[in-house]
Formats: sequence, C-alpha cells, structure tokens
Amino acid sequence: MRKLEDVVIFRDEKFYASFPTVARTKYGELLVGFRLAPREESPTHFHSQSRAVCVRSSDGGRTWSEPSPISPEDELGQQDPCLRTLSDGRILASYFRWQFHPLPEKETLTKARVLREAKGGLMRLAGIAVCTSDDGGRTWSFRRVHIPNYEDVAAVRGRTEELPDGSLLMPIYAVGGENRVHILRSADRGETWEDLSVVVARPPGRENACDEPTLLRLPSGRLLCFIRAYGEGGLMQVAESQDEGMTWGPVRETKVWGFPQWAITLSDGRAFMAYGYRREPYGVRARAWDPEEEVDEAEELVLRDDGASPDLGYPSAVELEDGKVLVVYYIHGEDGVRQIAGTVLSV
Repeated sequence: MRKLEDVVIFRDEKFYASFPTVARTKYGELLVGFRLAPREESPTHFHSQSRAVCVRSSDGGRTWSEPSPISPEDELGQQDPCLRTLSDGRILASYFRWQFHPLPEKETLTKARVLREAKGGLMRLAGIAVCTSDDGGRTWSFRRVHIPNYEDVAAVRGRTEELPDGSLLMPIYAVGGENRVHILRSADRGETWEDLSVVVARPPGRENACDEPTLLRLPSGRLLCFIRAYGEGGLMQVAESQDEGMTWGPVRETKVWGFPQWAITLSDGRAFMAYGYRREPYGVRARAWDPEEEVDEAEELVLRDDGASPDLGYPSAVELEDGKVLVVYYIHGEDGVRQIAGTVLSV
C-alpha cells in the first residue's frame, strides 16, 4: 500500500464536523455522510442541534457540494450517520439519536437509562433511525428502528453488511453500562428490522465495554464482527460467525491497537481496514490482508500522524473506480477546527 494524497472534504470554522462515512452511489458519485454541530468553545460530542448531513462529489473527490440534511424531519440530535450502498443502488443511512431536556426536567428523567450532560441541559439516548434513499442520496425516507428492551440504550457506528440472499445485518451496541453487541436483520431492504443475535454480553463496567462494532463478510462466507474495546491494552476485538450472523463464536483479542475500525472487501478479494490512532502521534492508520489470514500480521500504513489531539478518526473507506481507496475521517490542527478529510491510497 502507498499513500498518494490528502484531501479536505468539508471545513467550516463555525461547525464541529465529525464521524464520517463514505459510499459510492449507483450513479458513480461519492457521498460522505457525517455529524455536523455548532462549534462550541469546549469541544463536545453531545449537542441538541447536531445533524446528520451529506456532501457529494461528481468528479472523483476533487470537489464537494455543500452539506444537505439526511433527515430534515427528525428534530432530535443525530449522531454518527453510517452510509451503505446496497446491490440494487439503495443507500442506507443509520444513526442514533439524542433527545434534549432542559436541566429543570432532570427529576422527571429517573427512568432514563442513558443521560449525558450538554450545554444548557441533558441529552437522553433516544434510539436508532435508518433512512433510505433510492435516488443516490438526494431524497431520504425516515424510519425509527424498534428494539424491544434495548431501544433506549442502543447506538450504531459500523458497517451494515448485505448477504447473498439480499438480507441486511446491522451491528448495534448498548451504552450506559449494558455492554452488549447485537445484530439486527432486515429482510426488506431496511424497511423493518428484527433483533437476530447477540455477539457478546458482558457485566457492567468500562473495562468490559464493547462499542462501535462493524461487520465484514469475507469471500469464503465467514462473517467477522470487529469491536472497539476499553479493557487493559485497548486492543481491537473480533468475533466470527459461520452461519450468516445467527450465532457467534467467542470474542478474541487481536494485536491491532486503534479504534473505531471500518473494514471492506477490495475487488481483488483482499480485506482492508482503517482505524483511528488516538495516542501520539494522533492520526489514522490502515491495513490490507489476505482474508484467510489474520489482520494481526498485516503491515500497518500510517495515513495521518498530524492530529492535534485524540479527538479524531472514525474512518470509513470505499474503493474508487480506478482501484484506489479513499479513506475519510475527521481531524483537526492547532486551531481546533474539526474538519472532514480524506486520504487516497493505492492498494
């Protein structure tokens, strides 16, 4: 692998741009979705006005449109939009939601399982939404995802996988001490979802946390679930399914340090992964490997090592028409402006 160039996709000093994902549309355009929120003096990931937006490139990533909303009718705070283009051209955008409550309402929120402090109030976790587009991301249909018993603790940040039969698997995780990774399944192109399986369930405690899972189906049919971990060492974890996500083997620790991760299969059959590197030198890194071997031994390529703090990363990747790979992520310099950027590399 070889790094070719860095590109700026979106930058505006008035906004905090973060958590991007990238997809190619059926028209050959590039679409990058990300979280956009007003920039505050003290950086925060919780804001009542955070919105899921997308920008578009029709020239291979050289220029980009202004942001447009993915779900303008959703009035809640929107977090981590994850794009996925399906085999029929439909685009999915999954994200999770926060409901803002003024501080005086705190006493009425005794049953809320996940609360976070935000400017002027509290943010209550309010479940997952999936938007679909059949015109390349120009218009979207909004749907809430109903998950019995876990709707108010569920979040999503990872790649939805499409199976050979057309069904979809979306990895989700529980926050607020629940420490669970579930797989949701849709048999109707993202219209409705069912709780299919549990990848892992652990006791409460940050040392047992298992967050931001992402899926990769290998050419052999093996399905991998990569998981961000917080335990001793903080090494990435992975579980494997041999039956299209119905059941899962034990979670094991890899030798890869970096999070969260995003993995795709390249046209030549190799697997490719990018991940944030949230210790000095702060940046983004990537690996490509034979899918029948382990990611642990794959050579690591440094894409960026010039971040000003660990508040960066959350990469996503797509293979371009010419065989190169575009990795998108958020990053900032000493001026503190969080921007959406990308790196083009040959693989």
